Amino acid sequence: MGEPGAASKSVKMWVWIVAAAVVVVYLVTTSIRATQLPYVNAAELVATRGQPVRVAGKVARGGIESSGEGDVSIRFKLIDEANDTVMVEYTGVRPDAFKEGAQAVAEGRYEPARNVFVANLLQAKCPSKYEVGGVGTPAVAPPGVGAQSKS
Repeated sequence: MGEPGAASKSVKMWVWIVAAAVVVVYLVTTSIRATQLPYVNAAELVATRGQPVRVAGKVARGGIESSGEGDVSIRFKLIDEANDTVMVEYTGVRPDAFKEGAQAVAEGRYEPARNVFVANLLQAKCPSKYEVGGVGTPAVAPPGVGAQSKS
């Protein structure tokens, strides 16, 4: 037969393994939930009650105001897919692709008293070099690209 208490040690080991696995699953699940912010449009911002959210849209033409050395503080209008606008304020490193007409995503909180979305993260989407005429319009390939070679 086996040693006295060997079965007890084996059970304890399995209890610790299961407990560690439960803790790991819990930590992964809570960290994933913490990073998932809902996307809302400009009309829905009031209902967020200051909760962190994401808002996406196109940067309005003629509407970027910057202050501070190196454009550290910027203020601009964002136009969402429903053509509603929201004023966004952001302080931080200005993304390279950020310009009028660019698609942008801002993460932050809406301040209803000022009617401003205060972003703590700003991302600008680069237009694809493979698209002409806007999103969803396929580009015409340069001559010779994609053509079948004749042998």
